[in-house]
Amino acid sequence: MPEPIDIAEGRRLLDAATPEPFVVSDDNGVFAHVQSLYRIEKDGWKERVASNMRTTDAELIVWARNNLPALLDRLERWAVALDAGANILENNAKMLEHLVMDTPKDQELNDKVVEVTRRSAGAMRKALDGDQ
Repeated sequence: MPEPIDIAEGRRLLDAATPEPFVVSDDNGVFAHVQSLYRIEKDGWKERVASNMRTTDAELIVWARNNLPALLDRLERWAVALDAGANILENNAKMLEHLVMDTPKDQELNDKVVEVTRRSAGAMRKALDGDQ
């Protein structure tokens, strides 16, 4: 099972990275991109990457760098929505738990609804923590 995504770590790395958008140009199939990345290259790293990286790998890195801000924003919004949904389900379960039904059959049905609602809230929280 993959590890949960550490949104805070992604933000930290993104904030520390070169801010300009990256681009790929295919110069005889080697890795090349905007000058902004060259500023962070040290000790001949650029030359080793340029001679060893395929254009498709460069395109993936550029896509990831350019889309990471929006992806992290979306993950944060989903986390907030999942947490809110789980809270709503848990609150509904608490309210249903205190209902007294007219017949034992109705009470049994209500108890099942409480159980399913609680399990759903738990599943949402597990998904939020990456424990699907």
